[in-house]
Amino acid sequence: MESYAKKLKIPVISVNSAGFYSYFKLHLPGNFPIVDTHPDAASTTDLRLLSPWPELSEFALEMTTDIDHLDNHVHGHIPYVLLLLHYLGIWKEAHDGQPPKTYAEKKDFGRLVQAGARTDTPEGGEENYDEAVSAVLKNLNASSLSSAVREVFDHIPSEVFGIFYLQIHEY
Repeated sequence: MESYAKKLKIPVISVNSAGFYSYFKLHLPGNFPIVDTHPDAASTTDLRLLSPWPELSEFALEMTTDIDHLDNHVHGHIPYVLLLLHYLGIWKEAHDGQPPKTYAEKKDFGRLVQAGARTDTPEGGEENYDEAVSAVLKNLNASSLSSAVREVFDHIPSEVFGIFYLQIHEY
């Protein structure tokens, strides 16, 4: 059976079971790509702030309209993603529609965001603004595929894979 599958380049899964005891064997012909399905969370953070979807942009605009006249509680609880989108709009107006690209520009953008925080609140500051400033360098990047993901999309199998064959033995 295995030699027949190998000759035809068909993957084979053999499952053997005896009561509560079982085992399986997997035979794959040729090269077979293996993809890590649990990458590091830090490497997959992509908020798409430079190209947000329309609903996110509308929500951000709705939540930050007249931001300077909001009461302290509401102002201090605007999610940092919405703050970044709001101040990104202000930045783009002053920079010919371009987002901050260089490290220096991102630092300047962080100062712009920090300047919008209120310091006369009972807590002495606003945590959401601190979160927004700390997220600037990590989240204001153009979206792109990692080299590992690009490899998967560019992979051209060298052999044709057939249907999986399942063999079950009962004792």
